[in-house]
Amino acid sequence: MRQGREPGKPAPGKHAPACPPPARRLFVRLAAAMRENPPFSHLPARLMLRFIRSALHMLFLTVTVIPWSLTVVALSPFVSKQWLYGFCQVWVRMVVASARPLLGIRTRVRGLENLPAGPQAAAVLLVKHQSAWETFVLPTITPHPLAYVFKRELARIPFFGWVLARLNMVRIDRGRPTEAFTRMVTQGRRLLAQGIWVVIFPEGTRVARGQQGKYRSGGTRLAIECGVPVVPVA
Repeated sequence: MRQGREPGKPAPGKHAPACPPPARRLFVRLAAAMRENPPFSHLPARLMLRFIRSALHMLFLTVTVIPWSLTVVALSPFVSKQWLYGFCQVWVRMVVASARPLLGIRTRVRGLENLPAGPQAAAVLLVKHQSAWETFVLPTITPHPLAYVFKRELARIPFFGWVLARLNMVRIDRGRPTEAFTRMVTQGRRLLAQGIWVVIFPEGTRVARGQQGKYRSGGTRLAIECGVPVVPVA
């Protein structure tokens, strides 16, 4: 009489299939899910194109800012801050120029005739801060070098912050408003006397287009203390 094998027990001479480890099972399920629903497949083609173009521009920024900033750091002990500003201005112009073919951004400027004229003219620019774009564009359109008033934490950002720390900028500590204003007036007066215009974002941070933040009076008070005009930029 032939004896049958128990249900679930492998036949003689055969081995039971090995159970895949949990990581492998997870990978198999993930691969199957991606085949059924490819990533970004739900996005419209126009939105997908915007994502690709933005990624390409970010790649351009990353690839260029690293050698440029390291060069600034290496040369800063041997050249003037004015020379460093001009060197960085070349990179900023490259960023602005690359945004047109990669991002489709076209810059239109109106009201340049309202800026103070003359090589010794001084001004405090109170700028509407909507994105990082205006920080790139302003040095390419103003007739004078610029000094941004920025919070000191930005100087800790690798590469970009290292450059800021080596240029004629005004670094302040927001946690100490009285000391920050005194520092801003002291450094601002010195820079304005050199023909460098001071840029302040009176709302203190980026504000979305069409919205309005809380305006601070530091920029206006700086202009009064130094006896220079205020130029609003939006």
